[in-house]
Amino acid sequence: KTYLSFEAAGAALPAYPDGVWLVELEALRDASLLPQTVALALGIPISAGEPAAALLGAALQPKLLLLVLNNCEHLARACRELAELLLRACPQLTILATSREILRVAGELVWPVPPLATPDASVTDLAQLSGYEAIRLFLERARAVSPGFALTARNAPVVAQICRQLDSLPLAIELAAARVRHLSVEAIAARLGDRFSLLSEGGSSEPRQQRLRVALDWSYNVVSGPGRSCFRRLAVFAGGF
Repeated sequence: KTYLSFEAAGAALPAYPDGVWLVELEALRDASLLPQTVALALGIPISAGEPAAALLGAALQPKLLLLVLNNCEHLARACRELAELLLRACPQLTILATSREILRVAGELVWPVPPLATPDASVTDLAQLSGYEAIRLFLERARAVSPGFALTARNAPVVAQICRQLDSLPLAIELAAARVRHLSVEAIAARLGDRFSLLSEGGSSEPRQQRLRVALDWSYNVVSGPGRSCFRRLAVFAGGF
């Protein structure tokens, strides 16, 4: 969802003469600091004597800009309250929020992000396999580390198997594809029984995306106590449930 929001914001840039502004909320844990965090990202000075949200609204009131709030789920209520305040005060403001929870702000347009399309085991034709989103992502990332990598009638079904094993998760597919620099796709598929071990080597420079396990740990840590208890109980299932 982060990558998609960046693409959407970049495409929308010409429509906003006062700019497109990104606010990263992943590391913020204190919801009361949300207005100050947004103001800091926008370079708006905040004084100790006045509410930060009100100052933020006043500063943005005449602006025609797009505000991107990235990773809102753990601050959903605070984001909803701030969005409602800003949208009332700033008629030309547009907010793009990425979140696993709908903010439920008046006028909100929800755009669900589905999993990447992945072929089932019955699809073996090279041309058909090449058209699936998950396969294309694997090919793109594999070529980034091994420019000579190509889909063939022999390896394409194995690549499809890898994507299915990884539940079509883009981050997991990217990490698996990066292994083609050192392993064949057959070896990658064979080693995915211990997917965390295989996918934990290397990764991007962003702390949360260095490893699949770290990414899942982050997701787990923002869940409430009852939610974590539910996950622990569901862990008894080896497959689906």
